[in-house]
Amino acid sequence: LPEDEAPEDLGTGSGNDLASLPPEMRRALLELGLI
Repeated sequence: LPEDEAPEDLGTGSGNDLASLPPEMRRALLELGLI
């Protein structure tokens, strides 16, 4: 889905997006305070 590739959309469906993100990506987002 194109929406999953857009960084701006991470906040809209974070619950669903996080499930498909690799662990290192989730860790990076946590460190950035995005989730």
